[in-house]
Amino acid sequence: MAGKKTEKGEELDRFYDLVLAPQHWPRVLHDIARSVNAVGALIATERGSMTFVGHPVSPDLSEPIDDFVAGGWHLKDFRGRRAWPAAGVGRYVQIEHDVSSEEEWRKSAYYNEWARPWDIPWWGTASFPLKNHNCGLVFLRGSSFGPLTYDKRCARSSASARIGAG
Repeated sequence: MAGKKTEKGEELDRFYDLVLAPQHWPRVLHDIARSVNAVGALIATERGSMTFVGHPVSPDLSEPIDDFVAGGWHLKDFRGRRAWPAAGVGRYVQIEHDVSSEEEWRKSAYYNEWARPWDIPWWGTASFPLKNHNCGLVFLRGSSFGPLTYDKRCARSSASARIGAG
């Protein structure tokens, strides 16, 4: 599961290359995810009160995301329902602690029956508006690295805040 460590700027520059070679999306998402010690990354989109996820995803998330959709967990995932409204008013970067509580982590079927068995309990997103809806670059992190944190150099409410490897 370990990926090649590259500079964040270099990874982001690879997005431009995806226009001509979209088959590389999974690898680029994987490398960006590794830059914040996440298992993987994917792009989610908001449409009304629904969150849509699907491929491309990081290779290490392919099976968990297939299960997420097939098992109907995307209909039970309150992270998106809570995160999209905040993104709509400029809170583009959010982490697990912004959208859920410790009590939910202990009691929620979502955490106990889906996220924990796949060992991807920690979530973070960097959202961006696109036409009439929002999109998010979603990071899922394993329990061994702990939750994603805000980069200490950026203010939490800033639109330029970044998710750190913390």
